[in-house]
Amino acid sequence: MIARLCSIGGVCIIGCILLFPLGVGAEEKGMTQITTEWHGLEKICGVWEMHVHNMLNHKEYQYVLQVPPNPNAGPVPSKLIVNGNTVYIRWDFPGGFSEESMLLRRTGGVMDGTFTNFAGARGGVSGKLVRPCVQNDE
Repeated sequence: MIARLCSIGGVCIIGCILLFPLGVGAEEKGMTQITTEWHGLEKICGVWEMHVHNMLNHKEYQYVLQVPPNPNAGPVPSKLIVNGNTVYIRWDFPGGFSEESMLLRRTGGVMDGTFTNFAGARGGVSGKLVRPCVQNDE
């Protein structure tokens, strides 16, 4: 019985040690910091023409995504991760976020998936590679 109480108490103490600093840091800063994270971009390198259908208002939107992102060419995603044939893009901006999850088609040059954002909007998103990166075969 005493061993059981000690193990439960140990788990509680470890949980408090791990969780308490995270809560304190968030309160001290008072705002969300946006960081960038890019992984596995070689597979989708180039310029993509993206189409979004918002099911909340039934409108179509377009944007151009340059990979690797170029801050001088427009908005840059806060996360862009390619893992196998999956592509995850997160856009953070003051007051909200938007996330896109897509799959690359087997033939390459096309990706399809869905998006969601902080306001509850969701829908389909697709991309077409319009200009691949130049390959240096030296």
